[in-house]
Amino acid sequence: MPLRDGASSTDAAGVREPGPDVRLGNERPGHSSAPEAVASLDIVVAPVGRGRFRASFCGRILVEASTIPFIDAARVLEGEGIDPATRIVMRHEGKDYDALTSTVGIAAGLDVKGDHFVKHRPRVEGVETADQTGAHASEPVEGSAVTPPQPSSAPGGSL
Repeated sequence: MPLRDGASSTDAAGVREPGPDVRLGNERPGHSSAPEAVASLDIVVAPVGRGRFRASFCGRILVEASTIPFIDAARVLEGEGIDPATRIVMRHEGKDYDALTSTVGIAAGLDVKGDHFVKHRPRVEGVETADQTGAHASEPVEGSAVTPPQPSSAPGGSL
C-alpha cells in the first residue's frame, strides 16, 4: 500500500524515514536541530498499568515502567552514547501513527510537571526537591531513599 503524502515508513530495524510529527522543545517545522531530515528511531510504548508504560526499541526494553516513557527512553539512549541530534519517534503499541517526535537530546532534557514540559533537573542521590517530588510517581527509586532524621542523643535533644 503506498504511503500518503508526508507519511513515514519503517524498515525491519525499526528505523523510520521522516514523516509528519509532533515536536517537543524548541524544534519548529522546517527547523530541526538535526542538520537535515534523517531517519529516526522508533520507541514503542505499551501500558503496564496504573498510568505507567513500558518503552522499547526493536524489541529491547529501554524502560520497564514510567509515567513519562518517551522522555525516560531518550535519557537511556543518551546515556548509551546515542547522538543527541538523532530523531526519536514514539508510537503506542499496535498503532500506525506517531504520538511524539523529538531528538534524543531535546527529549532527554525535558521533564513533565502537571500538564506541561519543564527543563529536566537531574536528581542528586539522597536529595529530593519539591519540584522533583511532584514530577514523578511517589514510589521511591532504588538507592535514592532519604534516611529520616533520628532523635538527638544529647540531653533535651529533639528533632
